[in-house]
Amino acid sequence: MGDSTQRLITYRTDPAGQVLKRTETSGARSGTPTEKSFYLDGVKWGETSNDGPSEPADFVAGVSRRYSGTPTSNLYRYGAATAHADFDQAYDPITPQDTRPTASTYVARDGDTLQSIAAAVWGDASLWWMIAEANGLTSADAIAGGMTLSIPNRVSNFHNTDDTFRPYDL
Repeated sequence: MGDSTQRLITYRTDPAGQVLKRTETSGARSGTPTEKSFYLDGVKWGETSNDGPSEPADFVAGVSRRYSGTPTSNLYRYGAATAHADFDQAYDPITPQDTRPTASTYVARDGDTLQSIAAAVWGDASLWWMIAEANGLTSADAIAGGMTLSIPNRVSNFHNTDDTFRPYDL
């Protein structure tokens, strides 16, 4: 590869390893795309960028951009610096790059709880209610060994927890 394809991507992280800032530079192409992420108690609440949104607002624009193959003389995603801010991290549009699998299943073992399953699947026990909701269960229902549970394909709104969203009368 020649100098025209070499890039330097720099990350600034917090002590927990979460990316706070991403900057991209190149000696041969102009522009310095920069993305900043904002966290509170380990949860990402928003991001700002001079490189536009990582995904276009609608599916048709995404397909058009992905398959246009039009090279630019700079590093910016849309050909020029484009201000962008997203503080609604719960919204996740369907895009051409979307690789969401369908819902999966989990076969419970003796001693499993909705909380332990959520922790095993997503790394966050407080999201137990999503598994309960997908299976028509309440927090009072026992999970028996051998029981097959449907696991939603992904967490789409991580701002809700068992403390902020109460789908059942606890």
